[in-house]
Amino acid sequence: PEIENKADRYLSKIYLLKGDVFYSAKNYEVALENFNKAYKYNPKIRSKYIVKVRQVTNSILDEANKAKDNGDILFALSSLKRLIELRPELEQDFAFGIESLENKIEEFGDKKMQNQIESFIESEKNKAKDRVYNKVEIGMTKDDVIELMGEPAFTEVRELWFYLDSASEKYIQFYFEKNTLKRINK
Repeated sequence: PEIENKADRYLSKIYLLKGDVFYSAKNYEVALENFNKAYKYNPKIRSKYIVKVRQVTNSILDEANKAKDNGDILFALSSLKRLIELRPELEQDFAFGIESLENKIEEFGDKKMQNQIESFIESEKNKAKDRVYNKVEIGMTKDDVIELMGEPAFTEVRELWFYLDSASEKYIQFYFEKNTLKRINK
């Protein structure tokens, strides 16, 4: 029994050292596994074990907070979930934080989807406008052009109108004489 106890204490020290190495390398999961093994081999190190587990817990929380502050909500969420996997007894303590982060991700997804929809609608409007350009014909009145194209982006004098062609990102010039379209410069 004495040799067995001595061997267990040595194994405990080795696992503590391994845990410290993995902790320094920020591999918290493996560090915690080694700290658990150290405690299993030598329950007398309970206070040291508790300190080590708290260090790992605090480091994971620090990573989650830094990630959240930097806008990396997915990493923050995964850090908290990893912490709960490693320390299930903390699940209730962090349930609200996890729910909050999941809601932010959902909101972000909704905003991103909304932006994509708005971008698509704008693109379709521009395509429609481009198709409308092709319907504008020499001889149309200003009112006919406004009905098809809407108000011009700007005018110079009353006879020169400019419409932005979003496809080419250039202005198309419409020249009018006596309220009648005479020329289109694309």
